[in-house]
Amino acid sequence: MNGRTESSREVSRQRGFTLLELLIALVLSGLIMALVFGGLSIAIRSWETVGQRSEHISEAFTLQHFLRQQLMGVSDERVASLEEGTLVVGFYGLENELIFTGFLNADDQGKLLTWIYLRVNTEDLLKPRLQLSTAPFDNVEEVDWEQMLADFRTESTSTYTLLQGTLQQIRFEYFEDEPDGQGQWHSEWRDRYALPKLIRLSFEMTDSQPLDWPEIIVVPREHSYVIKSAT
Repeated sequence: MNGRTESSREVSRQRGFTLLELLIALVLSGLIMALVFGGLSIAIRSWETVGQRSEHISEAFTLQHFLRQQLMGVSDERVASLEEGTLVVGFYGLENELIFTGFLNADDQGKLLTWIYLRVNTEDLLKPRLQLSTAPFDNVEEVDWEQMLADFRTESTSTYTLLQGTLQQIRFEYFEDEPDGQGQWHSEWRDRYALPKLIRLSFEMTDSQPLDWPEIIVVPREHSYVIKSAT
């Protein structure tokens, strides 16, 4: 009798698993699943980060290319300044705002000029907007720069949002040649008789933007030949 009992126990051990073995197997399986899931989560997050970074780079490149093209095409058209009472270049630059005459598209060269206005609208601090506004150009009437700024700021003209929630502020600087040949940058360019030799743009990003944009320096086409000849 005892022989049969021992034999049956031996057969049971050979055919099945003990409770301890099952627990160990479950723990190991859980660890393996946790490692696999953790690695998969990291891979997904990395993929999303790379995708977002590529999207931000593409966005920055597209917008900077557009801004560069617009500022390269600045016209040196003369206008009558109400403040100065004389002819000045149709270009009015402040530190965070810029008005100039030009064309919205490169293919529009030779067509009617347009007033173009650039600024970052920060009325909504959570979603600042880089805006471009346009107005018909009329070189017959005297230009009241302050009134024009007020009209553009109130968006009473055609206004387009180029970017939202990425740029906190944009800064313009204007380069002027000096008699000593060195030249210097100015934060304003108002009621001048010629365009600045260079226009520099620097960008302050919002906290949600993971990448800083490099500054860009633009040579207006009116001065590009002069600068190339000098170099």
